[in-house]
Amino acid sequence: MKQIFLLTLITSAILIYSCKSNSPDYTQEFSINRIARLNQDITEYSAGKGFAGKVLKVKPTGENASVTVWKKDDPGNWVNSSYLIFEVYANTTYSGVLTLEFYKNSSGKTEKVILQSGEVAEPEAETPWLSCLIGINPTLKTKVVFPLSYLDAQEIFIPRSPRQLKGTITGNRLDPADIIKVNLKFGPYFEPYFMPEFEVASIGLSDSLPVPYSPLDHAVIDSIGQPLNKDWPGRLSRIRQMIYSNLELEKSVSDAQFPEELSKYGGWKEKRFKSTGFFRTEHDGRRWWLVDPDGYGFLSVGVDCMRATSSGPVNGIKDLFEWLPDKNDPEYADAVTERGGGANLLLSIDNNSRFLPGESDKGFRHRMAAKVEQDDGRVTQEYEY
Repeated sequence: MKQIFLLTLITSAILIYSCKSNSPDYTQEFSINRIARLNQDITEYSAGKGFAGKVLKVKPTGENASVTVWKKDDPGNWVNSSYLIFEVYANTTYSGVLTLEFYKNSSGKTEKVILQSGEVAEPEAETPWLSCLIGINPTLKTKVVFPLSYLDAQEIFIPRSPRQLKGTITGNRLDPADIIKVNLKFGPYFEPYFMPEFEVASIGLSDSLPVPYSPLDHAVIDSIGQPLNKDWPGRLSRIRQMIYSNLELEKSVSDAQFPEELSKYGGWKEKRFKSTGFFRTEHDGRRWWLVDPDGYGFLSVGVDCMRATSSGPVNGIKDLFEWLPDKNDPEYADAVTERGGGANLLLSIDNNSRFLPGESDKGFRHRMAAKVEQDDGRVTQEYEY
């Protein structure tokens, strides 16, 4: 009897210790070593490259890219916590995409689960009830923060912590008390071209936001906005190359036109609907089409959400940049905006303002040409408009 009691006491102590936080970032820290033992097919517990000491190394495959980090009855109180936090490092050439997958016991429920693709998922037990896709930078230690208040599925985008890229939520509202499993999915994976490896140094629950990392002692983004640790054909080594390449691009498309079979909006003239003067949708009896203002059907394929005023947050990550404009300098006032409660940089305006303050349209292009001639000996008249 004493042996049974002692064994029970030791087991309880182990469970309590496995959830005890060794880091100021967590109130309840999960055991990385235990997670590795339970996911041995794609993980191992060994020395890391991005972090000091042992980490959870993850090598996703085409068949398996998910790691179960928590199951029901594991230590961890989701109801009384505010954040799920984990430290991650992507030992990759390109950005990684992590998917937090939250599961619930949905037996007997009738709510639909909407996948990231927009499709309705089949009612399977292994379908996440709510998911969050989060981007991370390559070779940069990052503390990813998921606010548990966003389990209510009332917003699409989660706040960004320093170094963390955009996060989007899909699925259904979820009561933290109903969580039965949490997976962390790693990607993308495309053999043999892109076979990433990741490291997770810690993961757990917290009542408060984590302590930020100390600033880097070297920048990772140059003064134009390019990564400093990469090279590629056409990479700009000097700022004046940016000016010249923009002039060359504008010159090359100055007389560009749509093919004869397309409307001025890019619609396909062989697929005609009623002209309403507005972009809209219409069903032709077989499928839905996008329709341009002149009434021609089209398919939209291309880069989404890019515009001249596209910006990115710089709060908490100014150490990553070789140079940033001063928001108090009137020359760069238009390049720094306030959005989402923090400073955002409009890089296109920043680059233009640095050399061509107060200019636009024709005067702007003349000044660009003059700058090119001064720096590279180009002929100014070639670029006059």
